[in-house]
Amino acid sequence: MITSTVAEPLTARAIFFAESGADPTAVLTQSMETGGVAAEVLRSIGRLSNAAQVEVKRQVAVVAGGVLDVNVVDLLVGGWRKHAALVAAARHTLVVPGSEEVVDLASHRIRSVHRPYVSVLIDDVQVAKIDFELTVVFEIKALVAVVRAGRLVALSGGQCEAAATIAAEGVLLVQQRRLLDLNARLPLGDGIQLLAARAADTSPVATWSTP
Repeated sequence: MITSTVAEPLTARAIFFAESGADPTAVLTQSMETGGVAAEVLRSIGRLSNAAQVEVKRQVAVVAGGVLDVNVVDLLVGGWRKHAALVAAARHTLVVPGSEEVVDLASHRIRSVHRPYVSVLIDDVQVAKIDFELTVVFEIKALVAVVRAGRLVALSGGQCEAAATIAAEGVLLVQQRRLLDLNARLPLGDGIQLLAARAADTSPVATWSTP
C-alpha cells in the first residue's frame, strides 16, 4: 500500500531537466531562438541594442521557466478529483459514515493543460506577449484506490508514465517522458480530499527597462 511521504515535490521542471542536468533557461532560450519565437518577440518590441536583445530573450526564458515549477503530483491528484468513479466513491463515503470503497482504476489517462503567458514590459508598457502551453499527460495502469470519508487514503499496484511538453506561440520547445514511482512520490498522509476545489492559474511577467 502507498503511504510514504516525500520532502520535495516533483515539478515539471524536474521531469524536463533533472536527468539531463541541463540549464532550463539556456534550453528554453535556444529553443525559442530555433523555433523563431525569439525573433517574433524582438520584432514586436522594435529597435534594441544587441546586448538588450540578448537580455530580453534571457529574461523571457527565465520567467517562462517559472511555469515549470508546477507540482506534477498536484496535477495527477487534480485529475483524480474529476474521475467519475472516485468522485462517486468520495460522495458515498461521506453520506455513509465509516464506510469504505475500493475503486479499480484499471488503465486511464489524465491530461492537464496550462496556458500561461509572459508579458514583456518596457518602461511599464507592454510591448509583447508570448503565449505558452504546458501539457502533462499521465498514463496509469493497474491501480486500485481506497476511499474513506471522501478521501483517497490508500493505493496499491499501479504504473505511471508522465509525458510533458512546453510550447510557445504554438512552437514546441521541450518534450520529455518519465516513469513515476507513485509509492515514492504520492504523499497520502491522512488522505487526499477528492472533492477539494482547484487553485487558480497565474500568469508571469517579464520586465525590461531602458536606461
